[in-house]
Amino acid sequence: MVALTLKKGNFSFDNAPKAKQAIKKAVGLSYFSIQKMLITALKRSLFQLDNPEKMISPKISTSVWAELLEQEKIALINNLLNRNLILL
Repeated sequence: MVALTLKKGNFSFDNAPKAKQAIKKAVGLSYFSIQKMLITALKRSLFQLDNPEKMISPKISTSVWAELLEQEKIALINNLLNRNLILL
């Protein structure tokens, strides 16, 4: 899924092993959520660069993406917990 999102661009991760760990953490999230967070991580990574227009193959910050995945999972768990509390 991640490979499909990045397929048409010249983007890659700054740390491949950490990216694989983050991909494993993404299990259970929707394709839309993963894609949205990946694009957000890409944007944030570009904003961190001094000269983004000179980059031939920008690197996505794996730490930014992993943090976004973690936040999404926590939000999802909290949402599910709140729903269950309301139903009780």
